Amino acid sequence: MLTSKDDIGGTVGSQTSPPQNLSAVALAKVEGEGQGGDGVKVSVIIVNWNGLRHLPECLESLEKQSYREFEVIVVDNGSTDGSLEYLRESHPWVRLVPLPENTGFAGGNNAGLEQAQGEYVVTLNNDTIVLPDFLQELIAVADAHPDAGMVAARICNNFERDTIDSLGIAICPDAMSRGAGRGRRFSEQKLDRVEEILFPSACAALYRRKMLDEIGFFDETF
Repeated sequence: MLTSKDDIGGTVGSQTSPPQNLSAVALAKVEGEGQGGDGVKVSVIIVNWNGLRHLPECLESLEKQSYREFEVIVVDNGSTDGSLEYLRESHPWVRLVPLPENTGFAGGNNAGLEQAQGEYVVTLNNDTIVLPDFLQELIAVADAHPDAGMVAARICNNFERDTIDSLGIAICPDAMSRGAGRGRRFSEQKLDRVEEILFPSACAALYRRKMLDEIGFFDETF
């Protein structure tokens, strides 16, 4: 698993968001539920449950991506806040997968994977904001390292954009797994452009579809 110091994802509100360089978008030619885009290399899966307040900024940041060969799949976990209506009216290019009940993060992503057509699958939290070369940088690292099954994005705080939330996941001295580098200043870190990591945070991560077909995606019993 690898992380690129140039890849930045982020979240608005209580957790994380972007700092410096990033860029990538390809709006799949789809409308409404169940239709797919042809020739996409990347499938972005966003799981949503009553996250209407977060969706506009997240999706707008994806629309600004410099990379174009991708589709966006939003799996809605039985929202009651108007998320479905908003997505259908304001973002008809999104592939919408409405579920009747909340299946959780794992179940939602697994449902999205069933619809995904890309050779790379990117998971993205609904409260994230990505910079314009987000996908471009992730894909560049994945293409350059064909033996890597996962690539992490640099995730930083939206309110203090030099503050790291995660540079991948690490095992801490207390044996708990947490975001590597959490709370540190990114500008103070001395990192190579690409670093090997344990595994990425699914808040903003790329997975090779070939690997997922071999080992599976998220364990819904965890």
